Amino acid sequence: MYKKIFSLVAASLLLNFYLNASEKSIQKMEQSNINHQALNDLLERSIKTNSDTVIILHDGKIVAKYYSSELPQLIDVMEITKPIVSLAFGILEAQKLLKTVNQNVYDFYPEWNQGKKKNITIKDLLNNTSGLQDLANPNIEIVPTPDVVKLALSAELSNAPGANFFNGNKAINLLPDIVKKITKKTIDKYLTQNLFKNLSIKGSKWELDKSGNILGYTGLKLYPEDLANIGQFVLQRGEWKNKQVMSNTWFDLSLQQSQPFNPLYGYFWNLIPASTSYVIDDMQIESLRNSKVSEEFISKVVELKGTYKTIDKYHQKLETFLGPDWHQIVKNELKGNATLARQNHGTTIGYKATGRLGQYLVIYPDKKLVGVRLITEKPDAKQSDNFNDFADLLYKLID
Repeated sequence: MYKKIFSLVAASLLLNFYLNASEKSIQKMEQSNINHQALNDLLERSIKTNSDTVIILHDGKIVAKYYSSELPQLIDVMEITKPIVSLAFGILEAQKLLKTVNQNVYDFYPEWNQGKKKNITIKDLLNNTSGLQDLANPNIEIVPTPDVVKLALSAELSNAPGANFFNGNKAINLLPDIVKKITKKTIDKYLTQNLFKNLSIKGSKWELDKSGNILGYTGLKLYPEDLANIGQFVLQRGEWKNKQVMSNTWFDLSLQQSQPFNPLYGYFWNLIPASTSYVIDDMQIESLRNSKVSEEFISKVVELKGTYKTIDKYHQKLETFLGPDWHQIVKNELKGNATLARQNHGTTIGYKATGRLGQYLVIYPDKKLVGVRLITEKPDAKQSDNFNDFADLLYKLID
């Protein structure tokens, strides 16, 4: 049904992107105010980065669709699984099966009704502030374990609940199990019945551990257009075909800063600001001192004082003063929630969920844009295949 895109040379050849599109769908594309040159640029980058799928929706209608093969396939959305898991809790609230996300997790696991673990709430799991010990690389502990739920329950605390942000994975694997405890249904069946059917999602497949637990941090496979529909559902704040499937207020919570440590993080959604600058000034240096950063390192930081308007300029400065290994140097020096530069963000213009390899679900509500980019693991993959500028190119589609 779908064919590769072969021509990306000029806007006049744009219709080649729709080799199987009906005349009606082409008219919708022309009426959508899409910047054709920007669309050309995005689709050209899609091919150069070895994308398997790119889907663009504007005002709820497909205006661009690219597949690298003849037929769409179920693709692992990787960590985009996380915000989809969080939607289950919004539905639980709407159905009054969950009174509040501030409910203590020990209500479901009585063994946690002791020590500091008794203070962990569902909200802490949703915004990565549970304090559970975790490692950045899931291959070390999570992937080999036969039971991800037992692994999370037995984890020690690295920090007091609610006292630190860590974008980990271990605690998240409790969320599907909590859904099962509340509904007596596995999360795949619960979401199929209460969300996926409403969105006419054609199929899904969830990854299990050896004990049969559904993973919460990764492993959900979806058809690309179905993932785009989930993005459209979020853009419409829980409304689908004139039916309010979820409470609008859930999105007030999940699509804004949900904890005091990371201003660009909601319930597994990354917030996209209009602009970001990076500031190293006397106040920031004093903050580093209070975080017990060594004076030797601070003497180097003093040389970096300034305001950097883009992350590229900021990183170039770090490389100039600290050398090509600046990433590791900064990581070794900073403790806890300490950051080298203070970030100043403009207003939020969109939301995105990302996954390993370069999976993207990007939403710009004011522009009525939803973009999906998915890729499968390839043995000859390059770093550039991550398509890091996908969200930026998507934003340019509407002037």
